[in-house]
Amino acid sequence: MIDDVDTWHRLAALLPSDQAQEFNACWTIGEQEAGLSLLISGLLSNDVVISETVRAEISVLAGDVG
Repeated sequence: MIDDVDTWHRLAALLPSDQAQEFNACWTIGEQEAGLSLLISGLLSNDVVISETVRAEISVLAGDVG
């Protein structure tokens, strides 16, 4: 389980409101893998530009989930 709540919420803020709520709901119930999947698909489908730092954080999260 990932313990860094602030990182999750900061990443969710990159998504449109409805997707961010769904992402946070996944984290709240312990479904980090589903949340990570929602995050990636939301970033891609909304053409969100992210920095290399954010990419690295997502990579670390994916490693923690896997």
